[in-house]
Amino acid sequence: MFGPDTPRDHDDWVTRARGAAQGLTLSEVRDAFLASLTSRRLDLRSALSSYIIARSLPDHPFDGTAAQFRCLVCDAVAHSSADLNILSFERFKWGGVRKLDIGYIAFDLEQFERAPKLEPSRADKTLAREISAFIQSCPPSTTPTQLAQALKMLPGNKDERASFIDALGIVGILNAPEHPGFLTRFVTSADRNLPNRHYVDDGYPVCWWTAANGVDNLALLEVLALES
Repeated sequence: MFGPDTPRDHDDWVTRARGAAQGLTLSEVRDAFLASLTSRRLDLRSALSSYIIARSLPDHPFDGTAAQFRCLVCDAVAHSSADLNILSFERFKWGGVRKLDIGYIAFDLEQFERAPKLEPSRADKTLAREISAFIQSCPPSTTPTQLAQALKMLPGNKDERASFIDALGIVGILNAPEHPGFLTRFVTSADRNLPNRHYVDDGYPVCWWTAANGVDNLALLEVLALES
């Protein structure tokens, strides 16, 4: 359990997220992500998307006005305090919920750095390849929500699988080219457009993806060191 969080401002969250990412490597978070597939260690799975976002997060002051209380660069609020117990619960329960939230990203990576690590097994890597092949075999119209329901080879419930799919979008493996993830550059808050429909089930950028986009094999190789 965590005590009450000290109120923090935008610049502190940004500094913490960037600093935590600089203390980690892609191979560390990759191994943890893969090892989570059969172990269901969702707290370790969460770090991959947090790391990919934070490593490209620019050092910047709050960019907004009194009317625009969220930063136009990173979407963090000017001043906030986070309930770390809620963030921790979300991290263990689903592998993170507010994956684009800079406060969550900072907390997630700081906790990951302290956690015992797992090495991925052969079964983990085999399952990752099976998941990739399954996604590529889905009907072109398949949405992320439909994929979360269908991806039953991945241990866990539908909400856990939805969080997993969300992460694949953030790191560029499920890529809709006109609405990129964060693998090659930081996507500012102002550029995170959402589909023009009444309700959007999935977060940016995977909300734009369908199975017609397939799997980005270059991202799969770069991020997870797996060939399709």
